[in-house]
Amino acid sequence: VLLGDSFHAFTTQILKYIWWSWVYFYTYISIAVVVLMNLVTAIIVENAMETSRADHDHVASEKEIKRKKDIGRLRKLFRSLDTDGGGTLSWDEFKSSFDDPDIARQWMVLDFEQADCEELFRLLDDGDGEIT
Repeated sequence: VLLGDSFHAFTTQILKYIWWSWVYFYTYISIAVVVLMNLVTAIIVENAMETSRADHDHVASEKEIKRKKDIGRLRKLFRSLDTDGGGTLSWDEFKSSFDDPDIARQWMVLDFEQADCEELFRLLDDGDGEIT
């Protein structure tokens, strides 16, 4: 097969003159089979790596989309919490948001609970006692 013709048709003729030639032909076929198997394996591995890279890119883009949605939700939520319209949230405005059931539900969607209220405010506060 790998020699381009029936292997046995011409090896039997050669064996009459060179009795050890079968070693050459079997070695040739063995090496060719190993090389072909390595090529097939390399192609399969390369396709798997490309798929994996594409999957990582897809996951990264999904995380970026989720992050943008969460930031949009937070902006909308903070605007609704600003009761005095000053563009900033004081500790009292922020704390009272967890008492309102509708807004508390929005906090839960963003994975924040009332126990996280003070810590979240301290993280977002730049030191002046208000979130801008």
